[in-house]
Amino acid sequence: MAGLLPLEVLDEAATPLLRLVLPREKRDRLARRMAGVAPRRRCPVWSCVAQGLVVVLIDSEAEAVLCPRHELVYLDGRRVEGQPMFATAAW
Repeated sequence: MAGLLPLEVLDEAATPLLRLVLPREKRDRLARRMAGVAPRRRCPVWSCVAQGLVVVLIDSEAEAVLCPRHELVYLDGRRVEGQPMFATAAW
């Protein structure tokens, strides 16, 4: 089939180029938090109906939604300022 990469190349391409090292307790808290959230959620901005990806902010460990229209917003609809690191669940 044209356009398909050999399996070995696909595996190499899927390997992350960056690994974030966190203290074990923080990593475990983030993992527990992510295990309890739905993968998708409606954007919390009151006028938006887009579905977003649920994430957890690494520093504050707060949940947020990555919306295709509003970018990164807290669950109360406020925009997340700056460029925080965030984690998603591995489904």
